[in-house]
Amino acid sequence: QKLLDVATRLWLKSPVGAPSTPENGDAIRVHGVQSAAELKECLRLRHQVYDALGYLEEPVSRSSSAIDMDSFDTKAIHFVAVDRRSEGLVGTARLVTTVPQRIGRTVIGDPWRVMRDQADWVKAVARQALLQQDHVFHEKINQSTELPFPILFNSDFGTKYRAFMEQYPPALGGEVSRVIVSPLYRGWGISALLMRAVISTAFHLKKKFLLLECVPAHAKMYEKYGFRLIEGHHCRAQEQDQVAVGMLLSLDDHPFNKAVALAKSDGRILSDSGYLCLCRHSECWKR
Repeated sequence: QKLLDVATRLWLKSPVGAPSTPENGDAIRVHGVQSAAELKECLRLRHQVYDALGYLEEPVSRSSSAIDMDSFDTKAIHFVAVDRRSEGLVGTARLVTTVPQRIGRTVIGDPWRVMRDQADWVKAVARQALLQQDHVFHEKINQSTELPFPILFNSDFGTKYRAFMEQYPPALGGEVSRVIVSPLYRGWGISALLMRAVISTAFHLKKKFLLLECVPAHAKMYEKYGFRLIEGHHCRAQEQDQVAVGMLLSLDDHPFNKAVALAKSDGRILSDSGYLCLCRHSECWKR
């Protein structure tokens, strides 16, 4: 069993080899979480994959609720990837951020309402866990912290996070985290679609930069979206994994920023249909 656990972790951490191609009837839709039940499925998928990777703290790993949750979930916009054929949830991601003052409707609708609803759903899931004697999640979402992003909890920022935030004011940025894809759907390009939805949403919320944290082996994958390494390595906050790296994406709107150009294009699709789609047919993208 231990050998199987280690092999599974190595497989989940390794970049995908040859990508898989969806069949004609397959399609994946990515959109914002739309209900407490859908959010709970996201948290369950996170627990499934993160537990297999060995990332979870012992109380969370052993919880009878089988979910993964922390205080940043109440300060985030959550996204889901849904299989059109089975209607099953196959991926998730979150954007930890704030909504700027005096902003109207965006690609996700009314962002104030989205943030409020999703925070309420997170608290509702935590209350359900509390009824099952899982106290850890109620405690986690009520933890107070002055740090705006998860990455700032890690060791490399322990003494210099204030200087970092002066250079990158939190109100102008966000962090993409908990990008998870069901193991059975690895290689389809679902994480790329989730990333595009997050980046487009952040841009239309008038953010100027995005942060993320990943294991070094995944850095090249995120460089494809325009992320660049932040100098240095650090240990994850839970100190249960190998070293990690921080990355930053500029969302400055200038003609040479490919990430922004794609965010604008994806924003039009999100505004029109409410989701991004991954399938074999390119006609929907051309339209």
